Amino acid sequence: MTTINLHPKELDDIVSTNLLAFVEVTMKHLPCLCKKKMHKNCPRHLYQHTAKIMYDQRQPIGDKILHLQSKKAPGLILPGQ
Repeated sequence: MTTINLHPKELDDIVSTNLLAFVEVTMKHLPCLCKKKMHKNCPRHLYQHTAKIMYDQRQPIGDKILHLQSKKAPGLILPGQ
């Protein structure tokens, strides 16, 4: 098995890039029913709004790893152990 060691900031950047790419690709497949007038029931704009909230509220992985290391959660394998 190959082990990849990443700094928490690098891991956060990778996850952010993948999340933004996923949102962009998903939005292309959702129909716009409101003709860009931002109607509350438009699937594309509703998803765009929800994805932005989820992206803004996510906890960076680096912070989560540091928090779990300080708690020493049982059964969790952290990098460098």
